[in-house]
Amino acid sequence: MVYPATSAYVATVTVLGREKVNVRAGSYNAIKLDLQLSKVGKNFQLEPHKKFRKATIWVSDDPDRLILRVEAQIFVGTIFAELQSVRLDSAKP
Repeated sequence: MVYPATSAYVATVTVLGREKVNVRAGSYNAIKLDLQLSKVGKNFQLEPHKKFRKATIWVSDDPDRLILRVEAQIFVGTIFAELQSVRLDSAKP
């Protein structure tokens, strides 16, 4: 369940597979995920989201699980974002 505002949504994430992804921050082995959102209606029936169609997310296939790239289909078209750079603090407490 996701509550982005006053309405509840069900987020369904499906693993689509693994692939190599090149972003500005570098080349990574990645896990490809599909994201679907459904609105929980008044009678607890699932309804389509009015503005969000679907999204594909690539996360790094390593212990850091960095979000590398996101492509989303929304009501105005397709948008995307990708990792530009990363700096990890390697010191452990």
